[in-house]
Amino acid sequence: MAERKRQKKGSEDEHKRTKQETEVAKFLRFNVPVKEGKIADVPGMVVTYFTAKDAVDYLMDSKWASKKPILFTDRASCVNYCQTLLIKETFQRLEKKKRSKKKEDELDNKIAKKKSKKKDKEESETEKEKKDSKSKKDGKKKKKKMIHFALDEIQEFKDGENYYAWTYDPVPLKAYVIGTLMVLGAIGVCLYPLWPLTVRQGVYYLSLAAAVCIGIFIVLCILRTIIFALVWLTTMGEHHLWILPNLTEDCGFFESFKPFYSHSLAESSKKKLEDSKNKKSKDEENKKTEKSDEQTTAEETKKDNEDDKQDESEEDEQQVETTDNGYEILDDDELAEFLRGEMDKEIVKHRGSCHCKAVTFEVLAPEIVDVFHCNCTICVKKQGWHFMVPKENFQILSGEDKLSTYKFNTGTASHLFCKECGIHSFYYSRSHQTSVAIMPHCIDSGTIKKENIVHFDGLNWEKSYTEAKEKKGGHFN
Repeated sequence: MAERKRQKKGSEDEHKRTKQETEVAKFLRFNVPVKEGKIADVPGMVVTYFTAKDAVDYLMDSKWASKKPILFTDRASCVNYCQTLLIKETFQRLEKKKRSKKKEDELDNKIAKKKSKKKDKEESETEKEKKDSKSKKDGKKKKKKMIHFALDEIQEFKDGENYYAWTYDPVPLKAYVIGTLMVLGAIGVCLYPLWPLTVRQGVYYLSLAAAVCIGIFIVLCILRTIIFALVWLTTMGEHHLWILPNLTEDCGFFESFKPFYSHSLAESSKKKLEDSKNKKSKDEENKKTEKSDEQTTAEETKKDNEDDKQDESEEDEQQVETTDNGYEILDDDELAEFLRGEMDKEIVKHRGSCHCKAVTFEVLAPEIVDVFHCNCTICVKKQGWHFMVPKENFQILSGEDKLSTYKFNTGTASHLFCKECGIHSFYYSRSHQTSVAIMPHCIDSGTIKKENIVHFDGLNWEKSYTEAKEKKGGHFN
């Protein structure tokens, strides 16, 4: 029995640190940067660890490396000394524990589920609640994931990025001071009857004030709950009104009373409100569109009337036959001469269509075409720039039943457009019933090599008429 006690005492002496070793261990414990990690094999066990490199760096910068007696001359001496502390169970060596692929997949699935739940929860909150939660999240520090460790089978101290967990946890001086103050405070409370009368009265009034503050806090909590319940019941759960919403939140004293109230709507009410706003905005847009359309129509009508009056006066003065929009009408001989000149050029086959491809057509015309740009009311409105071809050189391939016709004034000209997409690909003019006007921008085959632009000022008829006669071209509608 005595021998066992001697053996036990001997083993305790082996692990007992000297005064100097204890001082070095305390220096390392309170100065070397530490982090927290988990022991994989022991659920819930958290350890404080450091790296060997940091410990050796701090020892080389300590007083034991510069003042006599010098303990540490180089990094090897620091490693040997730390090995002694390791043997005396000051800390233990750790190794990183790698998770299996199955566990990593399970962890990823858990994280994904948490993220989806969090996202759904945030979407259900009101805009104000979202802002409050965002500010709170920004204020909190993000928790870093802890590294999982296991105890290394080879317990030795090596310099570098090796991990060691502290088993030595000395009580700091701060704890002794706090403990002493607590004991003195308890003794002081026990000696309350011996306190001076004025001090006892002051403590009495302070306790009454504290009781009143607690009572007010409880009454506020009850009142705010009652108000919330009354508003919720009277509005059938649509309105949520909280007085002092941060009163019971984890925040500062003054922040508990800001804001004074918060109001939010239920999801169904919020959707109804948004729908009504959208409907209102759409109605306003429709009214604006109708108003602008009416104004545009009135302006067009006014302009058409002015053009008609101008045409009538010019017909009387010039005695020249024109269209209802003030363009020169060439006779059949002039048109035939013009088209023959066009046909003398190299003829190719052009294919075109409307936007939705319902109407397709084929045209025999030169690669270089004369495109007439006119500034009359209808040409400007529909951008009706065109080149002319004889009817025998034009063929509708598909979609003739998809075409609709627009006529105005005399109703002679047939302005054709697709019923589906509304595009004007070609039309039959009033002046020349034997020709077809083709829109070059509706040619899809890319066979038009060049467009010679011919301008015709339909708004200044006399000048344009003279120029047209000189060129012997022909500008027609």
